[in-house]
Amino acid sequence: MKILLYLFCWLLFSLSAFCQSAMVQAAFRAAAVPKATATSLPTPDIYTQDFEGGTLPVGWTVINGTPIWNYSPAILGSYSLNLVDTGNVYVAYSGASEVYVQLSVELMALPAAGYQIAVLKNIAGGAVQGYIFVTSLGKLDMYDVGFAHEKVTVAAMSAGTTYFLWIHYKAGTGSNALLTGAFSASNSEPTSGNYFVSIANSTSTGANGYMSFGQTAATGVASIIDHLGIATFAMPTGW
Repeated sequence: MKILLYLFCWLLFSLSAFCQSAMVQAAFRAAAVPKATATSLPTPDIYTQDFEGGTLPVGWTVINGTPIWNYSPAILGSYSLNLVDTGNVYVAYSGASEVYVQLSVELMALPAAGYQIAVLKNIAGGAVQGYIFVTSLGKLDMYDVGFAHEKVTVAAMSAGTTYFLWIHYKAGTGSNALLTGAFSASNSEPTSGNYFVSIANSTSTGANGYMSFGQTAATGVASIIDHLGIATFAMPTGW
């Protein structure tokens, strides 16, 4: 009987030692494997605006209408900017000959004819470099200076859906300025295909330092914008 008892105790001791050894080895292996680190996105180096102040931001000017600066439910955070019908505003910033723009936008309804989302200029009251519209079918409709060229996406936006919008402007030397536009429901910039448009023969030569949103003519459409970033570098997955 004593022999069996000793044997039983020895088995328990051996099993305990084995388990502890296995746990130590597992912990060592876990510590030896490097943890994945999240890649941080760069902050736009020209301008950013999230409208979290809930009031008219510094540097912005109301052109027309009564924009709602503390609109909720917001696209991101606590507040978004709601450009109710004839709401039209602009922001001026330190310009650059090449700029990349990304923002989030949502149309509460599609327009009966067309709706102006944004306009790019060199300065307030200055030369227009590009127009970004949405057609009655929800397609992104882009024009360059003087409405000389027009490009329309094959794909269309739906009312009540939030989209990421990208705009890229590069000044030219006479007839080679570049203007592109793209949108997507996911934060990944299309650079070709149905959600992308490009004009590569515009005549704009100046730096960009102004952007307006909305339009003064009544359309019955309210657009909501948020998380605006303007940079000298591309932001294909946001900022």
